[in-house]
Amino acid sequence: MRRRRGYRSIIEGAKTSVATVGDAGGRDIATIRILIVDDHPVYRMSLVRVLARHPGVSVVGEAGDGREGVQLAHQLRPDIVLLDLVMPELDGLGVLREIRGLEPAPLSILLSAGLTEEVAATARELGAVDAWSKSLAPREIATRVLALHADRT
Repeated sequence: MRRRRGYRSIIEGAKTSVATVGDAGGRDIATIRILIVDDHPVYRMSLVRVLARHPGVSVVGEAGDGREGVQLAHQLRPDIVLLDLVMPELDGLGVLREIRGLEPAPLSILLSAGLTEEVAATARELGAVDAWSKSLAPREIATRVLALHADRT
């Protein structure tokens, strides 16, 4: 018989006021709401799978292009947006331009296979908290996401 494990924070003090869910003990635990915007379904799936392993993390939406990402960001109001640079309809920098006025502002992180310092600097100017190479393992991305969120709350 499998026993259900209780809530355990990966990063101590990770909190958000956006949404809570109850755990088995009746306590409320913080939920970090994440939107993933990337046109590669396999890459998106790997991020979802790794992030879903962390208690208190919920991938609330996935988009396969920039336009859909903007719509979901406005509709879902995620805490964190992970977005690809190169996508159909609207690239990651375009998405950042379109969501920069959201309140509360999500922590936006640009992901790119061909990341340059110039692109990273532009992303930061448009409101991204950081830009990371897609060569990072999904597990490392999840760890960094949780750490960034903990630092900002």
